[in-house]
Amino acid sequence: MKLEYDEPLSKIAFKFNLRRYGWVGQTTTLTASVEFSDGTQFSDAASTHVSIGTLLVFSSDTSSAVSVSGTTATLKANHWKVVSITAAAVCSTGAIAASALVSASVDIAANLAPALGDVDLGYATGVQFPAKSAGQLLDVAVRVNSQGSNLLSYQIDIVW
Repeated sequence: MKLEYDEPLSKIAFKFNLRRYGWVGQTTTLTASVEFSDGTQFSDAASTHVSIGTLLVFSSDTSSAVSVSGTTATLKANHWKVVSITAAAVCSTGAIAASALVSASVDIAANLAPALGDVDLGYATGVQFPAKSAGQLLDVAVRVNSQGSNLLSYQIDIVW
């Protein structure tokens, strides 16, 4: 059943938990609660009788770090600043002017965890390295994923 609404969305609120620290290829399903100008509300736009694609379109401003396809976000790479994920209202019938369509964005830090046998530099939460001015010191955490096994020794070369 496909149902079109002629009432514009008046509010969009994100309802997903994209882990900001994970492995390459880790995915999450994007969804949001929506409210229409007539007061109708869907607390989870993905769990309604209306296809979420007729209500919202999701996008990423840095698809090389976090890609979005339909309602799936995929962590692809570390990124030096936050990535903005946007949910924008759509109206496929054209009954609502594009200028009346609302959107909402959330910023996330794309930060990869080290795979087994891998090393990761920088913070585990937020962006890897905070912004610093010339001359400021930067503390760099080093994490090695030995997956619970004893790590007897390791050597890494860091070229900055």
